[in-house]
Amino acid sequence: MNEDEERVWAGILRKATEQAVGESGAAVPGARLRQLVDTLAKKEGRSFPPSEFAPPRKFRDFLSYFESKRVIVTRVRGGQDMLVAPTDRHALLVEESRIADPDGATLRNDLFLAFTRISEHGFQYLRSQDRFEQRFFDSPAADGNAVLVSPMTMEQSIKDRQEFCGEIQGQDQELAESLRQALRDKDHTALRLFGDKVRESRLQARWHRFRIRLLVQRIRSWAGEAGIDWQATWWGTHNAESGHHEGPPDFSSQLSPTLLEAMASLRPIDLARISIPLDIVARLFNHRLR
Repeated sequence: MNEDEERVWAGILRKATEQAVGESGAAVPGARLRQLVDTLAKKEGRSFPPSEFAPPRKFRDFLSYFESKRVIVTRVRGGQDMLVAPTDRHALLVEESRIADPDGATLRNDLFLAFTRISEHGFQYLRSQDRFEQRFFDSPAADGNAVLVSPMTMEQSIKDRQEFCGEIQGQDQELAESLRQALRDKDHTALRLFGDKVRESRLQARWHRFRIRLLVQRIRSWAGEAGIDWQATWWGTHNAESGHHEGPPDFSSQLSPTLLEAMASLRPIDLARISIPLDIVARLFNHRLR
């Protein structure tokens, strides 16, 4: 391939890769990229593949050639289509690798809660602190750099779990139906029963993997609309057997033994007379979520 041809095809490949990544916010599978390269080549009056990469050579050979020219970066996955990303966005390949690991890949706890906890006013992301915190009032964010995260709803939580049932359906119809039965009441009890059924069926790792992929897509969409780049600090560590904690925050570990002892000595009638300003309650919750 002469220099002029190389320059043209490098431009087509670069444009196709950037377009695909821009649409999904993720590394692009080779099959999808090939379609885009073919489409863009036709718009420029060219036929793909170029003669140097005609059969029996494969699209992978074409990509390897331009990877050596630093046009793209790739990652080969055993038994799956390879992934491709622009050279300056090689971190996308690392992110996809982490998502593929059900035990080692998860989201940082405050981020996970922001996109999964059912709440009235949702969460907000504080750019300057790289932190998500729950909102307790329907009012403008105090921090001018804060970006709002729409509240998770019971309806969406149920829908996510029903989609997981659909994935299970193809392999075990009876198991999928038992998971759906757990969701029949469509309330917090349904979420608990679903979690119990997942553990009973030893599906924790599979549900975790499915959920992380779903959440990453949702977060990337939110971040793209807000003009926020994916942060490496958003990843956390996780044990798929235990799962994320989604229950109400436990503040007892935050209180001193003296205060706990004093509270234990109060009668119910005394406790009923205690009132706490809402701004202090909000600070307690936000401190717990950090």
